[in-house]
Amino acid sequence: MWVRASGPSASSAPPRTGVTSVELTGAAVQEVERFDAQYGRRLRFRGVPLRWLLEQVTVPLAVDTALLHFQNGMLVPVPFRDAAAMERLSPFVAVAVWGADAAGEEGWRSELPDLPKKGEESADWRPIRFRGNKLVVQTLWHPGIPRPVLAVFSPWQHVDRLVGVELVRADAYQRQFQPPGPPAVAQGARIYAERCQFCHGVNRVGATFGWDFAVPIPLHTHRDPKSLFLHAKYREANAAERGLMMPAFSDLGMPQAEQLWAWMEAIVAQGPGVYAPPSP
Repeated sequence: MWVRASGPSASSAPPRTGVTSVELTGAAVQEVERFDAQYGRRLRFRGVPLRWLLEQVTVPLAVDTALLHFQNGMLVPVPFRDAAAMERLSPFVAVAVWGADAAGEEGWRSELPDLPKKGEESADWRPIRFRGNKLVVQTLWHPGIPRPVLAVFSPWQHVDRLVGVELVRADAYQRQFQPPGPPAVAQGARIYAERCQFCHGVNRVGATFGWDFAVPIPLHTHRDPKSLFLHAKYREANAAERGLMMPAFSDLGMPQAEQLWAWMEAIVAQGPGVYAPPSP
């Protein structure tokens, strides 16, 4: 766990302060029974609430968001000072689950079951593996995603092992991805924040689950607005078998694709901005 310090982010690890390592196996774990939205069923878990993890590091008052880093490159912001959002998600870091082994004997299992998906034509085929822990949320809802988008995509469906918690000021973090330009660029930045930021980064800033929009190939040079629209709106019939993980955003229109393309061109040309939260 760490607090992001002010400074440039592109092409290198952002500066950190207050770095704290937390060994979950030695923590005072709790036992809970709750619905896991990712597994889609109610289970018994051992682990610690995400809130407990946040208490293990000194958090500046201006910091309001936890960027949850996962092993597979997913990056999910959680507004931990929003009491209603935290209650609705009820995030819990599980290190064991109650279940039966191969012989049918029940007990606490530290090997949390993988989430296999191969063979489902409309679903992502790569299995999601949990090695050491699993973030449990009780709903696929996310406060930063509009309802039409949530109908086809939730970042909680794709996360695996939690490997880091980065504490930031949300407005300063998002400003890194808001280059100056005409209104279309600003609208494109909003589309990126609502749909893309959980999987895709820019010039090695942000998530690494999907293609980086800038390196090694600037994607706006590979796709024109119409090609981007077709790619984002329609999922190819054999996408799952080919390992393509992006869902079909059925609510996306051509004007939105043009705005996203304009943003991609601007953010690649200017690069992500400096993370600069206001002074306390």
